[in-house]
Amino acid sequence: MSFEYKNELGHTHISFDVIADLVGMSMGNIEGIVGMTSQNRLKDGVYELLKRENYKKGITVTEDNGEIDIDVSIITLKKCSIPKAAWELQKTIKESLEAMVDLRVRSVNIKVESVK
Repeated sequence: MSFEYKNELGHTHISFDVIADLVGMSMGNIEGIVGMTSQNRLKDGVYELLKRENYKKGITVTEDNGEIDIDVSIITLKKCSIPKAAWELQKTIKESLEAMVDLRVRSVNIKVESVK
């Protein structure tokens, strides 16, 4: 999947992997968020903390009429306010994608899969 922009000079394609990297980088400064996890559980209900090269396993992006919806699976710290951390992450992802790649973000859905 990629997103395409056209202008008088040509076409620009932004790959799904770039979107995944930008979403993952958005987590870096959010208090209480450990990182992104795969949307598929490992053995015995354990979730894997993803490294940058695997961020695409932790998000789903769908597009409809020029707007995107993003689902992100994360791990948080035990002693943080999960709703506050999730809201901060939603806001940061939306602002980052809209500013950096000119995508209209309709929703950012956070799934807290585990706490550490």
